Amino acid sequence: MAQGMVLPAVVRWAQLPPDTTVESERRFAEIAATREALAALDGLATTIGAEVETADRLREEYEQHLRVRVEPAGFAPGPTTQDDARSTCGLVPPAPIDRLRPRPRSTR
Repeated sequence: MAQGMVLPAVVRWAQLPPDTTVESERRFAEIAATREALAALDGLATTIGAEVETADRLREEYEQHLRVRVEPAGFAPGPTTQDDARSTCGLVPPAPIDRLRPRPRSTR
């Protein structure tokens, strides 16, 4: 019981920095997803027969989104590859977020 009463004072005294883990992971995921979308855009536009102007406008929007997410803190995840940018139907890129999830560790 005493711990519950003392803990808030200890936390204030320690002046711990705010936890930004969730925001960092979210930013990483948004950047990776936007890069995947940009990588797949031309192929998808061709496949569905989209007009060049439409694809260009969408590309500009995605590039702007990417600049806003990357530039403020100079944050950028590693490059993504186009190898996984097509699903089995060839129209929709796979969920890049799934590739960001940690894989189970081997127990060997």
